Amino acid sequence: MHKVTSEQMDEILRYVKSDGQGKDAAFPDIKLNPYDYNDNGGELEFNVVVYESEIANRIEEVQNYPDAYSEYSEERIKELESGAKLTPEEMSQIREEYIEEVRNDESAEYAVVSEITDGSRSAYTLYFEGVWGQAGLNINDIHGYYETEDEARKEINNMENVIIV
Repeated sequence: MHKVTSEQMDEILRYVKSDGQGKDAAFPDIKLNPYDYNDNGGELEFNVVVYESEIANRIEEVQNYPDAYSEYSEERIKELESGAKLTPEEMSQIREEYIEEVRNDESAEYAVVSEITDGSRSAYTLYFEGVWGQAGLNINDIHGYYETEDEARKEINNMENVIIV
């Protein structure tokens, strides 16, 4: 759980109760410490984030440089180099392999739902966090604040352009 001041909690709860959506002008600009949950006895579930744009980039990369991927026969590589398009099955395989690659990457980005409290009141936040090499953990982006944990978890399932695994 993340500890905030009473003033910060007032700001978060005002936003939540106003049915705040997205990062409008009322979105609380509060810096959270990614290490707070450990210090305050919290337990978090880390869900790997895979961006659809990264999958599309990988598919394009394989289409443009098929010889860099050993799973293709010489014949198929020549076809692709001559302008043939990847089949839907090949694209699906690339997609699944990329998702698995990101899932196994120790420096992956994670979607995290965490409680925020000022000691007497609580709310929840959904944020993406990642490891920045020797700089350690970093909260890359706060996606929202919610009244309940269930609301925050539902938002994970409704996010566009990302796959949460």
